[in-house]
Amino acid sequence: EASPSTTSASVMSTPLSFCHDVGINIFTDLAPEETSWVLARLTATSGISNTDIVLEGSLEHEGHHTNKICLEGGQYEFTIYDSNGDGMCCEHGDGYYNVTVGGKVIAQGGEFGSEETVPISIAVTREQNSTLVTLPFDG
Repeated sequence: EASPSTTSASVMSTPLSFCHDVGINIFTDLAPEETSWVLARLTATSGISNTDIVLEGSLEHEGHHTNKICLEGGQYEFTIYDSNGDGMCCEHGDGYYNVTVGGKVIAQGGEFGSEETVPISIAVTREQNSTLVTLPFDG
């Protein structure tokens, strides 16, 4: 009597993406109501670049405003707007912004006109899960 043969296939699990802590810190000038901002992810579909808004805000009160989000690796843009066209520094106070990734400042400013856009590149981090799965078959 012939014994059934068994064949095994090895399957590696799919790599997992991890997110990175991103901070948007804004210290307003004396006219916070003029300030708004957008954080967008850049995507490409059929060769056409698009932006997908990830987070956005407008400010009403003077002071320090902090927003935190965890983002996967990829290409992003942070754009800050001033509706009066005089930026955040130095005509009406000493306002500024900075963007951090993993606690490190990667962009900062305050002197701009109506808007300033900063590209943000976050490294894609992947960890291979090397769990080996054996699939037996009878044949």
